[in-house]
Amino acid sequence: LWGARNGTNDNKVDAIQFVYNLVAGGGTNLGEAYVEGVKRSLNISAAYGVLPVLLFLTDGQATVGITNPVRIAKQILLVNAERGVKLFSLAFGDDADFQILSAIAIQNGGVAERVHDGFGDTANQMENFFWDEFGTVL
Repeated sequence: LWGARNGTNDNKVDAIQFVYNLVAGGGTNLGEAYVEGVKRSLNISAAYGVLPVLLFLTDGQATVGITNPVRIAKQILLVNAERGVKLFSLAFGDDADFQILSAIAIQNGGVAERVHDGFGDTANQMENFFWDEFGTVL
């Protein structure tokens, strides 16, 4: 997994390569992915003194583990009780459960945005999201 790194040019290149090498593995366990991400973000924040932000990328719906959207949202709120981790989501394609991704993001101080397929500008949509939400921090 990718972890906290300084924003050097080399680390940015490494991050891009990491994303390009990701491979989908079948089912989507949204709840567990969020919970694990929040826990890791809190640990990294404590260890490095950085702002805990989690960007969640998905093209699916909850099909593994807890699949009820209300239970997923409650589970994440329990783990992120102090709302210490701001949660952001990018939903790829029409199959992504944008409603639950948006609700989770809003409940945890972030936003969600849909990345539309078929326009040949996925990278531009993602770049616009990063600039709009994170500005020059990245």
